[in-house]
Amino acid sequence: MHKLAEELAKDLFDNLKSLADRIARKPPTFDPRWAKTIIEAFSLYTRTSSVNYFVAFGDSLREWEWPFPAYLDLDSEIKYSTRALRLDKWPRPFYPLLKLLKWRSMNRLLLDLSLMDTTKSIRKKWIDWFLSRRFCKASKEVFAFWRAHPLLQSKRQVILDLEKAYNAKLWGTCIPSILPLIDYLMRHFFQTDNLFVSVSTLVDAFRIAKLTPESLKPGYGVAFDITDEGLVPARGPRVADSVEKDLRLPGVYLTSFVDFAFRYYSWHTTASSIEEVNRHAVLHGDMNYWSKTQTTKVLMFFDLVVKLEPVLRIIVGTEETPSS
Repeated sequence: MHKLAEELAKDLFDNLKSLADRIARKPPTFDPRWAKTIIEAFSLYTRTSSVNYFVAFGDSLREWEWPFPAYLDLDSEIKYSTRALRLDKWPRPFYPLLKLLKWRSMNRLLLDLSLMDTTKSIRKKWIDWFLSRRFCKASKEVFAFWRAHPLLQSKRQVILDLEKAYNAKLWGTCIPSILPLIDYLMRHFFQTDNLFVSVSTLVDAFRIAKLTPESLKPGYGVAFDITDEGLVPARGPRVADSVEKDLRLPGVYLTSFVDFAFRYYSWHTTASSIEEVNRHAVLHGDMNYWSKTQTTKVLMFFDLVVKLEPVLRIIVGTEETPSS
């Protein structure tokens, strides 16, 4: 375990509290604008009903082993979801058309697929297909965003090659290419050239501090955990003890990031029995996880890391104010 992880663990809770203090809170007068991105969350308030929507959405994705889609247009997602609730009251002859309209909401279609009257394995195949397809449709804009990002200018050719491999469906090439980029960003956030520093460093710090993804949840997640029995009182430490002090929209993204960082960067041995991508296993030649579905998940995780830049800098203690 890297010494940096032990040092960060001592300050991790305070750094998360500092992050919460910088997030915009409910203004004294009504403002129709709301934070639709991580950066906007430092200046615009997102109402709790919207936060709860994305918390539930993120929990559903995590249940089906998918990271939060940071590339998603949150404004459109809320609009189509609200519209879908209204369309449910329309006459049955309009039902086929309504299905198409409702499914423009990723969360709504995910819910419909989750409730299919079939086996869980078949539902999972449909969900994997749908989420992979949605990312594929947005991939051109996502790759363009990465190429234009200031932190990735020196890696532009790598990203161009990665995009070519993705478009050519060379899944065995994509995952080994994206993992070093993730660690490159983390070293940049930590402001170090030490190659031993990676996402694992942050994962170890969270484990030492006994903080879990649930510790970061905003909205109703501050007070409750979702279980098979429904909502139950929260267990374990929480960064906030009320919605007035929670992490708002950044907390939604951060919960997913930490969850999948734990999954992808856990220590792997030959006795381990896991079906997800594992960085340690991949770097030692494991090829069991190289598929379109797993590639898409890792690409979405990388997008989470890029979008969380200002948040992760605050958490690791290398930036006092978020980027504008």
